[in-house]
Amino acid sequence: QSSKFTMRFSVLLTFSILSGTLAIGQVDTTCTSFINNIIVEKQDTAKIYYVDSIIYFRRLSNLKRLINKGTFSQTHNGVTLSEITLTNQEREHIIQSLNTQKNKKWADSLFPNSETILTKYFITKAIELNKPYYSGKTLKHKYTWHFTMPIFFRNNNFAFIQYVYLCGNSCGEEVVAFYKQIDGQWEEWLVIAG
Repeated sequence: QSSKFTMRFSVLLTFSILSGTLAIGQVDTTCTSFINNIIVEKQDTAKIYYVDSIIYFRRLSNLKRLINKGTFSQTHNGVTLSEITLTNQEREHIIQSLNTQKNKKWADSLFPNSETILTKYFITKAIELNKPYYSGKTLKHKYTWHFTMPIFFRNNNFAFIQYVYLCGNSCGEEVVAFYKQIDGQWEEWLVIAG
């Protein structure tokens, strides 16, 4: 009896690992660290403002349509710099993961020195913070962030994410990108929209 339970549990655990449905607690540290690295590249982390919703419902259909293309490449002067072709299973995994993010909210204090803001105040907060400042001789901005949960695949060597950062009503960017782990570090590898 016990061996049947162990076998069923092992099969269920294996399925959970393969389908990416492990406990959120384990994923949270990986996700927040991943996102924090993106934020650190764009701004100082004295105070991070981020939107509570993980995914905008209006963006979900656009992201799914984009992922269904399956093959993405980035070229410069006719030379392919990076390219990825998603398998059907990878496309399904990313779309399913996006669907599960649809009605979820980020926790408060996701990062040290951070503040959650309601989605409806995303642009308002960005305008309020739009006070560029100098750090040494470099002009910097404070951003308001919105990001999906990164979706890891290919043995956690690749990740898909969409994020938006605003520093006013005419300053900021939306990025949809694949990241790749190179020498133990996550690097923006292929921007597919932004």
